Amino acid sequence: MRIVSRAGFALAAVFASASAAACDFVLQPDQRDIYAPGKYCLFADRDLPIEIRSDDVELDCRGRLLGNGAGSSWDAAVTIAPRRGVTVRNCRIEQWPRGVYVDRASDTQIVNNTVLRPQSVGVLVQGNDLAEGDGVRLIGNRIANYGNQGAMQPVTAIRLQGANRLEAVNNVVAGFGGEGVVHVEHSADVRLTGNQVLDFESGVGSAFYLDRYSPRTRLVHNTVTALRPYNVRGIEGDGVRDATCIENVFVNTTPSNLEQCASKRNNIEQLSPSVP
Repeated sequence: MRIVSRAGFALAAVFASASAAACDFVLQPDQRDIYAPGKYCLFADRDLPIEIRSDDVELDCRGRLLGNGAGSSWDAAVTIAPRRGVTVRNCRIEQWPRGVYVDRASDTQIVNNTVLRPQSVGVLVQGNDLAEGDGVRLIGNRIANYGNQGAMQPVTAIRLQGANRLEAVNNVVAGFGGEGVVHVEHSADVRLTGNQVLDFESGVGSAFYLDRYSPRTRLVHNTVTALRPYNVRGIEGDGVRDATCIENVFVNTTPSNLEQCASKRNNIEQLSPSVP
């Protein structure tokens, strides 16, 4: 029995060591700022925000919650200051004014995070407005707005400002209405690929909004489903006239405005029959 016990302890130590080796530092619940490069992990839920102020940082929340945002005096759950080589993944963020704020960072990825009921914007990217872009990518995130009472209006899921050549790929946005679910302004050559906008409510806005200073946006393989087939625009803004729209599926958007795209091919539009 003693041999088995020692073997069990040894095996547990191996697993613990492997888990610890997956990150260089465990971010403590009372630590707010990251000032040094490395891989950081969360092993507990927390209420404090996180600000990344170093190059070459990977933050893996491992599904832990950054909560209590509704009562917080801070603006964003995760802020990336003007740095390079940052990745934020696997965070669960609830009811912060801003879920993730990318402030003029470059070579940065926001991957597989869940942002629930943001009070202002789910993911905000403010770029350097460089012609060559900043190398920012939003990949596989989920942003949901169901049951968001008392939020500041309008609430936007993804807002891009001066973020040229940004890529947003395979993100899921659900339960939004208002100004624009994905709002692109002063951002050229943005690629929006494989994103889903689900349960879009009727309102004053559209699923995708492109302002006049956002030329050459590419929308490919995106899906938009509106709850009701009236007063819900799929895409709008002066930037639509310079956009490329390929193989998107828009359901119950009236109008979809896909015909306004400068280049368009194989888009699918479907209206649900009226309910008697």
